[in-house]
Amino acid sequence: MTATSKVYGDYVVFVESKALRGRSKQEYLRQVRKLGMRHPERSLKQISERMVFDHLIHLRDKEKLGPSTLNQAVVALRMFYRDYLERDWQLWEQFEIRRDQPLPMVLTRDEVHQLKGAGRENRFKAVLALIYHCGLRVGEAVRLRPKDIDSKRGMLRVIDGKGGRKPRGAGGPADDRAPARLLVFSSQCALALPWCRPRLERALDAPCRLPWRLPPSR
Repeated sequence: MTATSKVYGDYVVFVESKALRGRSKQEYLRQVRKLGMRHPERSLKQISERMVFDHLIHLRDKEKLGPSTLNQAVVALRMFYRDYLERDWQLWEQFEIRRDQPLPMVLTRDEVHQLKGAGRENRFKAVLALIYHCGLRVGEAVRLRPKDIDSKRGMLRVIDGKGGRKPRGAGGPADDRAPARLLVFSSQCALALPWCRPRLERALDAPCRLPWRLPPSR
């Protein structure tokens, strides 16, 4: 298989027609090319169900891909063979991915205070407090705008979340001062959010080495 083969070229058009994110499209195409490179003597149409199964076993056992990356490969090859070539193989039901369920990391009160106080400027402290109290990812926080903050209800409208998920609501601190506190956050974050992502880590004190993904406050 070559990247210029007609089958692959038609599949590129097929993938482009789907409502997928750019990175997802690139990964789907890369996984199909990777399979083709393992069988250069055959076209993609000539690769059998057993060959695809062995390829996935190789990715899992030899390349030691993690569950999420391995699932991307399965989804990519399933789209090509099932959705595009209309081959509804039993493979898609038989191949299993073991997913470990690690315990979540919960910060102590002292660690929370250390993280929230690590910013040198109030605007960065506001961003860290907002991330913690509302359980936001960094990417979700930096895309917030003042118009996304409902100060009356003490709620945020989080848009363009991980995986292109639909907008969701995020609550603030569970106390009577939540609306006012979020309103203060909004005035501070309006200055910091549009450009803080590349500078946020530099704004933290060097000794602070706490994880970015924080649990929401209770």
